[in-house]
Amino acid sequence: HDDVKNALNSSQNKIASLMSKFTKNLEERISKLHEECENVTKMANDPKLSDPKTTIQEAANILVVVIALTDELSKLSKDYNHYQEVMNLQKTKFDDINNLVNDVKIKQLLWETKTLWENETKKWFSVNFNSIDPNLLIDKVGEYKNNTKIAATELPENPAADDLLSTITDFANLLPVVEDLKNPALQQTHQDQIEILLGEKIFGSLILA
Repeated sequence: HDDVKNALNSSQNKIASLMSKFTKNLEERISKLHEECENVTKMANDPKLSDPKTTIQEAANILVVVIALTDELSKLSKDYNHYQEVMNLQKTKFDDINNLVNDVKIKQLLWETKTLWENETKKWFSVNFNSIDPNLLIDKVGEYKNNTKIAATELPENPAADDLLSTITDFANLLPVVEDLKNPALQQTHQDQIEILLGEKIFGSLILA
């Protein structure tokens, strides 16, 4: 019985020792994770991501790295919390990482929207006016405008967001005119009169520009 008791005590001591080492190692890893979060946060705050003059490609080059690093930080923070839960330890709060995740998510939304917007407008400006579906145009512009509003609200000191929102809003203000010109009720006589006033044939060949 003494041998069994001694073996059990020895095992418990080993477990306690391993738990202590694991806890210390985990604390060191968590501390390092917070440091890495500070570094990635600096990358995410690159002034280029707030500059309207930054090209889509420049922003993409920055974001692709930041997103990958942020995803890794988020995964590790969840893993460490899981280890703490299993070991009945107090969970560490990773507010810094959560804030970084949200910030990067909004900046990704902003620059993805700007990319889609530039691609769409190039397409719209190159097609014949008669091929434009005003309802589809309105829906698309509304979607981009809403996404940019979110970005501008969440990034109050980001000129790139404000600039894009202003551009899309100006475009949106022209949509009622496009809708009216596409109205089937617009008689040929009225179309002719409009073309005379504009000095150009627009209904058969107008490019949206």
